[in-house]
Amino acid sequence: MHALSRLVAFCLSLCLVATSLAASKQPLKKLKHDPGAPAVDLFDAIEAGSVETSVIARSANDASLFVTNKSDDAISIQMPKAVVAVQVLKQIFPQGGRIAGPGGGFPGGNQGNMGMSQPIGGGPQNGNFGNQQGIGLNNVGNVPGVGNGPIGFFSVPPQKTVQVPLRTVCLAHGRPEPRSRMKYQLVKLEDYTHDPSLQETLKVYAAGETDLQTAQAAVWHLTDQMSWDELRAKQIDRLGGLDPQSYFTQNQVDGAAALIERIRQKAKDQPRRAETAAR
Repeated sequence: MHALSRLVAFCLSLCLVATSLAASKQPLKKLKHDPGAPAVDLFDAIEAGSVETSVIARSANDASLFVTNKSDDAISIQMPKAVVAVQVLKQIFPQGGRIAGPGGGFPGGNQGNMGMSQPIGGGPQNGNFGNQQGIGLNNVGNVPGVGNGPIGFFSVPPQKTVQVPLRTVCLAHGRPEPRSRMKYQLVKLEDYTHDPSLQETLKVYAAGETDLQTAQAAVWHLTDQMSWDELRAKQIDRLGGLDPQSYFTQNQVDGAAALIERIRQKAKDQPRRAETAAR
C-alpha cells in the first residue's frame, strides 16, 4: 500500500512538472513595452539572430506571428507598418529573405520554394493592443496596457515567445486557403512587392483605416488585375440549392476603387510637396 501511495505521488509530481514546463513554453499574448529594453527593427533582429519568427495562418484573414527572443536579455521590437507571409516548401528562405512576388522578388528565381497556398499580407490586430483611442494599429507603444514607449514597439522577455495576432488579406486570388499545418515564412513587404500602391494598401489596412472586404477587393485589383466589374460579379456558391451570394457589396468595391485612386493620387502629389518644401 505504501509503495502504491509513493508511486501515485511520484506520478502526480511528474504531471505537475510537465504541466509547469508546458505552461512556461506558452507564448505571451499580452504585449507590453519595457522602456529599459534595447529597441530594434523586427527584421534587423531576425537578421542578427536575436529573434526567430514563425507564422501560423488558419485562413487568409486569421493568422498569428510568433516572435521568440533567443538572447538572455529583454528586447523591444519595432513592428513594420505591414508585413507579408508566404508558404514555403522544401527549401526555406533565410528569414527576411526576398521572395518572388507581384512587381518584386526574384522573378523566375526561387519560385520553386514558394507554396501553392495564398500569400497573405497585413498587420497586427487592434484587440491585442487594447483600446487604442483612435491611434493606428501599429502605434503599439502608446496604448493602454503596453506602456508609453516609442510608437510601434513591444518587448519580448529573454528566452520567451510572444504571439501577435495579425489581420491579413489574400495576395493571390484563386490559390488554396492557408491552413494551420502549413509552414509560413515572414517576408519584408518591400521585398515581396515593388508596387507602391499594393504596399500602401496593406499599410492602410494594417492601420485600421479600411475594412477587410474593401481592402481585399483593392488588393485583388492590384495583384490579380481583376477589374472592378469582375469583383462586383464575384459570387460565393451556397449548398442546398440556395442562390449564390455576392462576395463583395457594391459599396465595398466602390470603396476599394476610391482607396486605390486616393493612394495613387497621394503618390503623385508627394514629389510636388517635396519640391515645394525644398524651395
